[in-house]
Amino acid sequence: MSALSRKDAVIPADSPVDLLLDKHVEFLLKYGEDPDDYEYAMSDFLRVNGLYWITSAMHLMGHIDKMDKPGVIKFLKECQTESGGFRPVQGHDPHLLNTLSAVQIAVIFDCLEAIDQDGVIKLSELNVDKAADFVRSCLNFDGGFGSRPGAESHAGLIYTCVGTLAVTGHLHYIDADRLGWWLAERQLNSGGLNGRPEKLPDVCYSWWVLASLKILNRIHWIDKEKLKTFMLACQVL
Repeated sequence: MSALSRKDAVIPADSPVDLLLDKHVEFLLKYGEDPDDYEYAMSDFLRVNGLYWITSAMHLMGHIDKMDKPGVIKFLKECQTESGGFRPVQGHDPHLLNTLSAVQIAVIFDCLEAIDQDGVIKLSELNVDKAADFVRSCLNFDGGFGSRPGAESHAGLIYTCVGTLAVTGHLHYIDADRLGWWLAERQLNSGGLNGRPEKLPDVCYSWWVLASLKILNRIHWIDKEKLKTFMLACQVL
């Protein structure tokens, strides 16, 4: 199938061409203003993760000082359980992903002393080689990774698997050229990247694909300027 016939987004002629930094900051600072808001109530299971995304974005934009640091620290303490792990919010069970997000928030705010670090470290008592072997078992013929052995390759899962193999010293399990080709093929004519073949591009998957290519040292395989145009066009005026 030719690239021209693939599903793609259409960029309107009047799309933004500059980064609307102030609007992004304004949008992020509104998160959680109304606890009774439907979307807020329905995203309990993502609360710590969402706070990490906001914190990292505000830090990158140079506006971390506008966040309520004491309130963030109080929230993190409430989310840590006796096991050492973190739950997304009170009333939920702890999870590795929430724990990762919580630790990353503490690092950005330079407040690691505010959490039970010894409790978190107990999570590291695992067989790293076996974990890496499981990740390798999810490797597909196209170079990508699925959620389990035999599952379809998916950009979000690829980033998770590539990142895991990189930090555990098992990146040699990957055929960087084959996977790099699969990832580079995710870029469409609009400049955006999709998560799987025949899916529309979006900013989220553009991040997963781009980050994976960076780890593999294949980031130059995509058109940087077209991707910038796509991402800027995704901003809401």
